[in-house]
Amino acid sequence: MSALPGASAGLESIAWVRLGMSLLVPVAMLAVAGTVGAPELIFPEGAALAFGVIALRIGAWRESPGVLLVAPAAAAGLGVALARMGGPTWVRELVAMTAALVLLRLLRSRLAPVISAAMLPVVFGIRSWSFVAAVAAIGAVLAAFETATRAQPGPSEPGGQRGLMWRGRAAAPIGPTLLGAILAAMWVVIAGPVLHLPPPTVAPPLFVATFEWLARSQRSAAIGLAQWAATIAAAGLGAALAYTIHPEWMGGCVAVTLAVVLLVGASVPHPPALAVALIPQVAGTGHPARFVAAVTIGSAALYTAASVAHYYIFARRSAAGVVE
Repeated sequence: MSALPGASAGLESIAWVRLGMSLLVPVAMLAVAGTVGAPELIFPEGAALAFGVIALRIGAWRESPGVLLVAPAAAAGLGVALARMGGPTWVRELVAMTAALVLLRLLRSRLAPVISAAMLPVVFGIRSWSFVAAVAAIGAVLAAFETATRAQPGPSEPGGQRGLMWRGRAAAPIGPTLLGAILAAMWVVIAGPVLHLPPPTVAPPLFVATFEWLARSQRSAAIGLAQWAATIAAAGLGAALAYTIHPEWMGGCVAVTLAVVLLVGASVPHPPALAVALIPQVAGTGHPARFVAAVTIGSAALYTAASVAHYYIFARRSAAGVVE
């Protein structure tokens, strides 16, 4: 998925108006869900999408208003359909992830949060079709914002403006995508039927972060550790505030706001951390320590496996002059 081009520099010159606008999306989502008593209206990755599209202006996420409008909602619909089916949860999780990756490939898009939209209903048992409506509403808001603010495409872009409305400029590289799919599938099996770990160890934003990490043009241990630390910190904020502040959705508003402050202050452009901060809103408010431990294990396993596998499969071959 996206390599987050220019996101680090974007944090340094981020417009406070855009930052505030990006926060309005998750706050409005939480307020509506809390007011009507419908936690299924909460799409945690919506906070990450809004931050990435509106505040950070991540190129690979905002390349196509049509993809923003259609892809997350379509993936959410598939996820709810799978959640309503029988069979092993881990199998349905793998089907959801695979279908999301195929959808992104067909749309030539690198909008990684689509993976979360497909997997979240299965992982946390969201069976209400209103979840699809909530995801569609967020996608519509972001698509409208992007349509209103985007520059006109140049004449060299295939299909012109019409083409870029409904398809991305390029799919993610096939090699890292396949590697991510294999590693993610392995972790789903290990965490589920093998070790029987709690659902937050396979929280969908962790998989989004994994695919983003593999697609980065530059990666280092320092960057990986910073993103991992930001994810754990956001998990702690989300779990602690949902556990202590009532109603819970208000704790979510405070958590996502503080998580944004954390990411901006630490110069860590990592939108999936915001989604992790809102997972307690849909997974329940068990003891914060258990939730943070689960996220720590899941993110550490995925980051480590992705980094090691990418180094031995791609980086070493590239350094040796092997053409892929």
